[in-house]
Amino acid sequence: IYIYSLLALGEEIHPRETAAAIKNKITALEDTKKIEAEALGNEKEINEEFAKIQPQYDEYSLQKKKCMANITLFKQMLDERKKHFLDMKNYVQKDVNRQFGVIMQRQGHKGKIEIDFENKQLRLDVKMKGDDPTQNSQIMVNTKTLSGGERSFTQLALVMSLQNFSQSPFYVYDEFDVFMDSVNRGNSIRLLIECANNHGHGRQYIFITPHDIDPILSSGAKFSKKPHVLRLQPPTES
Repeated sequence: IYIYSLLALGEEIHPRETAAAIKNKITALEDTKKIEAEALGNEKEINEEFAKIQPQYDEYSLQKKKCMANITLFKQMLDERKKHFLDMKNYVQKDVNRQFGVIMQRQGHKGKIEIDFENKQLRLDVKMKGDDPTQNSQIMVNTKTLSGGERSFTQLALVMSLQNFSQSPFYVYDEFDVFMDSVNRGNSIRLLIECANNHGHGRQYIFITPHDIDPILSSGAKFSKKPHVLRLQPPTES
């Protein structure tokens, strides 16, 4: 009755292989297990090898952790520098534009600068004092339409607006007034001397001009410090 009840609990199994075949399979599995155990080593040897490698593994893990921490820190520093770099570009754009506008206004002109850092382009928009007032203060976008004197003063204003971001100890303006009329030339030289007096600490300004500047220096303009003038002898025929 007990045996009958036990068999009645599950499905009756009909083996597909003989007992000898099953025994052979068991023997083959045991042989495979033995071969794999011999290839891997016994448990004692594995534990000894693990105990030997464990300290080195822990050391390398710690070094990896430190490296990952440094990488994270460097990424944060890089992101911070990128942010400061973008802030600096925006500051340069605004300050150069402001300085350019102020210098142009000294002559009664209007001007603005747009700097395209990505495409490495610089655009100057100017309106000169003598433009037709009926044009509703339309700003010209092409400086090639300016006269020689107007273009020279615009270039001078550009250089002066950029020099605040230069740490050079020397600033040389070579024949900047060649194409200017007497009025623009006098105003430009006075502006340069004023700039040298106000921002010339630790810097030396050199102005090269083929014209006589004595009338400008003696015109009554007040300079905190007049420039030292060196005159070259006119060339002689050999």
